[in-house]
Amino acid sequence: MISSTLLAISSNTITIGETINHEAIKTFVLDILATADKVGFVAGGHLQNEKGDLYTCRPAMLALFGAVHDLRVANPAKVAGLKLYLVSNKTRKVVDEGVLERSGFPSTLVTWDSSMTERVEGSVTVSSDGILWADMNFDFSNFQGHTIHRSISYYLSAHTIATRFAHLPSQMFSRTEFNREFVIQCLAKSAKCLEFPADISDPAARAQLVKNCASVGYELVLKDSANDKHRLYDRETDSDETLVRWTNELTLQSMFESTDSKEFKKYGNALNFHKKYFEDVGDELSIAHGAPHPLGGIDPAKQLGLNAKVQAFSYLLSMAEDPAFADFCKSLASFEVQICENAGHFRKNDAGAFIYDDTKFGGAFGCQVGPDQEYTKHGKPVVPYHAMGHGYSIACSLFPGGESFGDRAVLNGILGGASTVEEAIANLAVDIFSPSVMEG
Repeated sequence: MISSTLLAISSNTITIGETINHEAIKTFVLDILATADKVGFVAGGHLQNEKGDLYTCRPAMLALFGAVHDLRVANPAKVAGLKLYLVSNKTRKVVDEGVLERSGFPSTLVTWDSSMTERVEGSVTVSSDGILWADMNFDFSNFQGHTIHRSISYYLSAHTIATRFAHLPSQMFSRTEFNREFVIQCLAKSAKCLEFPADISDPAARAQLVKNCASVGYELVLKDSANDKHRLYDRETDSDETLVRWTNELTLQSMFESTDSKEFKKYGNALNFHKKYFEDVGDELSIAHGAPHPLGGIDPAKQLGLNAKVQAFSYLLSMAEDPAFADFCKSLASFEVQICENAGHFRKNDAGAFIYDDTKFGGAFGCQVGPDQEYTKHGKPVVPYHAMGHGYSIACSLFPGGESFGDRAVLNGILGGASTVEEAIANLAVDIFSPSVMEG
C-alpha cells in the first residue's frame, strides 16, 4: 500500500455552496491549472441530511461545472488534465494492507494518506472529450432517496400489459412509491429470473441456490443420497425446475412487500438465475452485462447489456416525475458533463473487511480509498461495464448538448426513437420486460 502525497490543504481546496461566486471558482481553477499536477479539492458539493446521509448540493455543483465548462470552451488544451476531488466531512473508513489483500487489490495501490481527515466522495476529470463526474454518493446513485410515485402502468396501456406481460407478476406494474434501486433489483430482475431460471444440474448453480436461499432464511433441503425429494418448507418436489420456480416466486413475494433499499437488494441478490444471465459462456455474452463499451462510445455492432437499459429506464422515471432532477440533467448535458459510478463498497466476510469494486454499474475501486488510478484485481486487468454511465448517456440523449455522450442516433435508437421522456419510458419498458429467446 502506497500513501498518496496528495493532501487537501487550504491552498488547493475551495468550499462551494448555493451562493458561490462563479468568478471565484474560475480563479481557483486557474490557480490549480498553474500547478504541476493540476489537482485540487472541492468541499461543499456533498451535504448531509438529518439522518447523516449524503446528498448533492445541486446549485453548488452546477456553479462548479459551469465555471469549468466556460474555461474549457475558452482554452480546452489548458484545462485538459484538470482533476478535482470532491470531499465531504463524513468519517473515513480505515484501509490497510489486509483490506487491500482481501479485496484482491495489489499492494502497490495508492491510497489516501492517513493524515487527511476529509473523505473523498468523487472526482471531476476534464479531457478533450468533455467533463467526467465520477462518484458514489450523488444524485445519480440508485440508493439515493428519490421516490418514484407513479406505477409503470401509468406509462403503458392496459392492452400492452395484458398481451406482452401477462407472464409477469402484476405487482411489477402496479407498485408505487419506490426508488431506482427497486427498478434494478425488483423490476428488471423479477422479469428476467422467470425468463432465465437457474439450471441447478450444474453443481456451481446448485451451491449458489443453497447460498441464495440461506441469505433470506429459507428452509431448504436438496434431493441427494439422503433425501429423495427437494423440500422448501412443507412443499416437496422431484423437479429441479419446480424447486427453482418455487424459490424465485417466494422471493418475489417478499420483494414486493419490501420498502427499504437494502431489502430490495437482498431479495434481488437471492433470485436464482441461469448462469447465462450474469456470466459470459463461451462466445455468448451475458444478458445483464453484454460487451464492455467505453463511456461515450456505445457501439451498435456490439451487444449492450440489459443493465444499461434498466439504468436509463430508472433515470427516465425520475425525470418524468421530478422536473428539478430533469432540469439538473439538462444543465449537466449543456456543460458536457458525463457521469459514472466510482464505487468501492466496504463489506465484511469471515476473513474480515474488504472492498467490493462495482465494475458492472461503475468502473473503479472507489474514490474513498485513493486517487483515480488504473489497477488490477487478483492480478488481472479490470474491465468496467459502466451500466450507470451508459444509462445516463442514453436517458440524457433526449436533451440538447451532451455531444461527448456518443452518437445521438445510436443512443436515441436504444430509446426506440422517442422524442419525449414518457415515450422513452414506454419504449424501454417493452424492450426490457418483453421475453427474449435463450438458446440452449
